Amino acid sequence: MRPILLRAAFAAALAAALPASPAPSAESLGAVRVGHLFTGTELLEPGVVVLAGGKVASVGRALPPGTAGRVVDLPAAWATPGWIDAASTTGLEGADAEMTREVTPTVRPLRAFDPSARSVRRAREAGVTTIFLGPGSANVVGGICSVVKTAPGGDGGARVLLADAALKIAFGYDPSAGNFPARGIPATIYARRPTTRMGVLAVLRDAWLLGRLAGPKAEDGDLAALARAAAGEIPVRALARHAEDLRTVLRLREDLGIVPVVEGASEGYRVADRLAEAKIGCVAGPLAWPVSGRGPESTEPALDNAGALRRAGVALALTAGGDAAGLRDQAALAVRYGLAREDALKAVTSSAARICGVGGSVGALEAGRDGDLVLFDGDPLEPSSRVRLVAVDGEVVFEAEVGK
Repeated sequence: MRPILLRAAFAAALAAALPASPAPSAESLGAVRVGHLFTGTELLEPGVVVLAGGKVASVGRALPPGTAGRVVDLPAAWATPGWIDAASTTGLEGADAEMTREVTPTVRPLRAFDPSARSVRRAREAGVTTIFLGPGSANVVGGICSVVKTAPGGDGGARVLLADAALKIAFGYDPSAGNFPARGIPATIYARRPTTRMGVLAVLRDAWLLGRLAGPKAEDGDLAALARAAAGEIPVRALARHAEDLRTVLRLREDLGIVPVVEGASEGYRVADRLAEAKIGCVAGPLAWPVSGRGPESTEPALDNAGALRRAGVALALTAGGDAAGLRDQAALAVRYGLAREDALKAVTSSAARICGVGGSVGALEAGRDGDLVLFDGDPLEPSSRVRLVAVDGEVVFEAEVGK
């Protein structure tokens, strides 16, 4: 369904008029001691994480004397950094793209993000503490992505790690879906270009070159956003599933200097070596199950796609798409079909954080990083394991009732 601007404006006005949703009651965590601690880079058995002031104070194998605050001691449990979905629309209620124009670089999904939404709560309770929030793929240039945490702040608003995380662009079928040639009728928001892959690329080139020509003196909102991306001041995210679209991404690296992180990459296994050589990272997924042989845009998904990308040397993160609560399923599927277990855990923690531009804050349990962590009662990649506790900035934001 196409979004209706009036309805969106009314929803925004209503949200502004209502009081902010209160943050969940939080309890400060002093330390956790578990039998298996994945720090984001290595596995400690046993392992201890000490937190103070919302940050990780220390990581080791023994609990330091005099540790203040609540200590959670679970000898059989696993602990990991808070998980990161590296490409998500979780928390955006209704349509996730503004489709009245094909180039909308000033659209900001962050302004519509609801940290108290049920989808965000479900993601948090599944151990996902951070998401890379972006628009959908219905536009050639979709808008500005942000990195946010899944726990509301003290005022009920979003905890924003990085407001200007990337400019989202899209290739292939998605930006042309629903459009048709304006032959004999006035152009409308549907009777317009692009209607083909060629049209998508032409629109992107025009927009990119206009932004480059405008330069740092651009005052117009759209041109200023494009100029920042063209100058390398803000990273670029590109949805590209089909192998031919991935080859287009590689060509644009040479032609226009665009070096994006690729989302989707359903046929990344076909060009994995070239992506690695070009140092283009991939956010792979979501992989649907069962694989029917043909996916969106007539792509041919491969169960071992994530494994093939990583073995080629591609920097890898994973996504569950519109529902970040499914990220564990994506990681488990990737491991079941060829991705190394350690690489899968990194793809939802440390590697994902680096790809999202927040590697200095989250994604690893190291001194000075944010106190975001997840406790599981078993191996995180086993379907029988449950999330026991989730902490964000050192505060417990979810804890399962034992025995239920």
